[in-house]
Amino acid sequence: MSATGSETRLHIARLGHFDALQHLSIYVEDNEPADNIPSADPSTSSFNMPALTTLALSYHTELGLCGFMVELFHGHFPSLTSLRLDLVGVDLRLPDDIIPACQALAPLFEDIGPHLLTLSLFAHYVYDAPRLLFPPLKRLRKLSLLMIDYDDSPAEFLPRSLIELECQLFLWDNDNTEPLMDCLNRIQSNAQLGSNLKVIRVVEVDQPKFSWLSVGESNPEIAGRLFTCALHLFARGIRLEDEEGACPVLLM
Repeated sequence: MSATGSETRLHIARLGHFDALQHLSIYVEDNEPADNIPSADPSTSSFNMPALTTLALSYHTELGLCGFMVELFHGHFPSLTSLRLDLVGVDLRLPDDIIPACQALAPLFEDIGPHLLTLSLFAHYVYDAPRLLFPPLKRLRKLSLLMIDYDDSPAEFLPRSLIELECQLFLWDNDNTEPLMDCLNRIQSNAQLGSNLKVIRVVEVDQPKFSWLSVGESNPEIAGRLFTCALHLFARGIRLEDEEGACPVLLM
């Protein structure tokens, strides 16, 4: 889908005909300059999809948000229970780098927060996501998150309802493991954080996949740190799993 300014309303109007739609996947490519983005008024957004339960949105650009995305983030989705956001490379601060990066997403999360059950957030520039986006998520059960250097640790803002946390990262680059280790250390040392968590899964974004059976040979330092975390988390009733669902404590 192209989302240049002249076509934004047309795309929204087309989607508006499917008011009984339950599942929607959108891939947006945008070449519109960031300074041409129209402002959106929450009270006049054309996105109102009352039956939609699943939304997968991929948006790849280096120009910031386009008009279509602004409208979508101000939409109304009263039945949405599953959301996947793939915003890799999108700087949400553009064209205004003064406002918080995730402020553009805040209206959407306020709208869907009370009933969303599953969230996948795959984005590089959402540094303030835990503080701005997680508090409205009162019923979230599964969270998949790219582990970047957030302003605040995700562990401090995990919804109490959360049962499963999936941590995505480039594990084989040691610099990218620190946000993960910080999150795990906070959870294992504070029983109030992730109080209902049962599973934390480590997922390698690149290849090879993360596996407890091979990580000791490929990266013994990371393996040792993760295994120590796994022991402490298991004592809290939380399994630290690889991509196959294996837990090292249960493999011993």
